[in-house]
Amino acid sequence: MMNRKIRILGIAPYESLKNTMIRVAGERDDIDLTVEVGNIEAGAAVARKYEGEDFDAILSRGGTKLEIEKVTQKPVFDVPISYYDLLSVIRLVENYKGKVALISYENIARSARVICDILHTQYDIFIIDSWRSSAETVRKLKEEGYSLIIGDVVSVTHAEDQGLQSMLLTSGADSVRQAFDTVVQVCSHYSRIRQENAFFQAFLHSREDRLLAMDKDGNVVFSTFPADRKSLLSACRKLIPSIQAGAAAVAYKKVTEGVLMISGSKSRLSDDTYYFFSIQRNRLGLSYLSGYKSIEVCNAEDLNAEDREPHAFGESLPAAMRQRCLRIARSDTPVLITGESGTEKEVLARRLYLNSAEAENPYYIVSCAALTHKELEYFLGSPRSPLYSLHGTVHFKGVHHLSETLFEQLLTGLQGMSRTLRCRLIFTYETRAAESSEDHYRLMAVKNQIGCVEITLPPLREHPENIANLAVLHIHQQNRIRGTSIAGLEPESIGILEQYVWPQNVNQLRRVLNEAMLNTDSPWITARDLRRILSAELRTAAPTAAGTINLHQPLSGIEYDAAMLVLSEENMNQVRTAERLGISRTTLWRLLRRGPSEQK
Repeated sequence: MMNRKIRILGIAPYESLKNTMIRVAGERDDIDLTVEVGNIEAGAAVARKYEGEDFDAILSRGGTKLEIEKVTQKPVFDVPISYYDLLSVIRLVENYKGKVALISYENIARSARVICDILHTQYDIFIIDSWRSSAETVRKLKEEGYSLIIGDVVSVTHAEDQGLQSMLLTSGADSVRQAFDTVVQVCSHYSRIRQENAFFQAFLHSREDRLLAMDKDGNVVFSTFPADRKSLLSACRKLIPSIQAGAAAVAYKKVTEGVLMISGSKSRLSDDTYYFFSIQRNRLGLSYLSGYKSIEVCNAEDLNAEDREPHAFGESLPAAMRQRCLRIARSDTPVLITGESGTEKEVLARRLYLNSAEAENPYYIVSCAALTHKELEYFLGSPRSPLYSLHGTVHFKGVHHLSETLFEQLLTGLQGMSRTLRCRLIFTYETRAAESSEDHYRLMAVKNQIGCVEITLPPLREHPENIANLAVLHIHQQNRIRGTSIAGLEPESIGILEQYVWPQNVNQLRRVLNEAMLNTDSPWITARDLRRILSAELRTAAPTAAGTINLHQPLSGIEYDAAMLVLSEENMNQVRTAERLGISRTTLWRLLRRGPSEQK
């Protein structure tokens, strides 16, 4: 009995803190951890949901911890931000080009100043006294020309809403270990009583029927449901007058999955009256489009869990484009997203949905590469098709994969049902550096016949000045996800990234950075590692790496292949490449930026 595990409810303001809690808890044998993500008021809502559960303590952070303390009687502990956590972020942003601001509470600001003084580094630090003042602070900083905000989840969210770039101030594994030590030390005094309650909880959760308890005001104090359902709670509350009058308290509730039988009773505990409900139900199933492999059904929770990051628009986009995308997301107009391979068109499509008013409703992904004639007929003609649902978003992924017949059938069908169409449409289309006549025809057809607004994602080679910032933000993100502590890029490494052509755009940049982070033996990503990885990329992507050039192509293609071959042989050194080719570096750069597919 004395050696039982301490049960902790972790309420993480952001996803990576949840992952760190789980990983650190896995190192111990004295903790039983349950973790959910919820920031500020959402975190307090999570605490209310679990109020009837037998947790020894709640562990959270910052402003979320303060909000949770207002709604629970359980002890709430704080995950600190250590000097090492602050040092990691401060060193990482040394490579960032632009004005940087740190927004924090007074205690974190003091620690940040100490580190800045030690490193002889100056960053602008702004103190807030509550999470509610964060929005105004971010707005003023944008007016003053700041482009990168470091702070908690609330500050980061406001920064993204303002079109600024952001870094989340995270607590590392050592900080979580320190917090767990404190929780275990305090809560071990109550282990015997907690163990008895755990047996009671296990018994209730083992029953086939579900149990619900409410106080005299109809507030839920205990539930064996994994999540509260508003319609079910309302049905239980309607039984309370019958229970008070001593009448039969039985009701039936029709739901999508079947019929529920609800029976209620009351009891007094510590001079308070409580109402208890037993709910017998059928097993709940999942809704999906059975038999149609090309049609996937998702919801916002699925996509957020997949991305593991806040659903802001991609850092690879210019600020003005991010703001335009956000305005489009909040409208109901159909959207056509175009761009070369690797420009994250599908990512943008998901985030348009997540930032829209339809995020409470399903997100249907139609894979045009796998779409069959039969499935398209169902999609256009069946009254059970998502196209006829009152709400929802339908994403036609990769329209360029459709055959000519299916493409014409899709557009004709959508145009014919324009008056009965009740959901939002999003199309993604992969273009090439040199647009073909077929691509031009299809893009114009989608825009004109469906009435789409077009978002064209620029290739990475057209804005190399954004590569350094994008690399820094990606390293920060991966450090959070993987639990690593890569400090940044060598100065020479940044030049190498900015000079590379990136034929596969942002996807290729992220892949190269991931490999560099995985293979580096130092706290930095070195120029040597990047040259080695990019040389391998060239050998994989270009047949010229084998020493041959395809002469059966236009002159522009031969020139590009020759330049890529020499660049690979010179280990990514553009100065030596230009000298061997007998051209200037400017001419070489223009040739590489032109790309392999731009044949005049």
